[in-house]
Amino acid sequence: MLIWSAIRKELILTLPKKFKEAKLEFDKVYKGAKANPPREIICSYIVIDSMDFAVGRMYVLKHFANNSKKAASEIIENLRKEFILILKEIDWLDDESRALAIEKVV
Repeated sequence: MLIWSAIRKELILTLPKKFKEAKLEFDKVYKGAKANPPREIICSYIVIDSMDFAVGRMYVLKHFANNSKKAASEIIENLRKEFILILKEIDWLDDESRALAIEKVV
């Protein structure tokens, strides 16, 4: 499992040439690849994979205005309220399960 995880995450491309060649042969069959990605792409995969929250935070700071968070928070809160209403109206949940579901939503 660990080996396939490394292959899937492109980490194998940081290993010696014979591993890169094996990965390329695999990708030719599996994905129709013609070449391994350039080194800068491999490095970006590794950074994104190991620091996904930090990279996501940088993206949000660069591409979203301050009011975007407020708007998204309002949407999420509206979804929660509606979901609670749905949970209260459905008849196939027993009271205990309904209470647990509502607790999870809140």
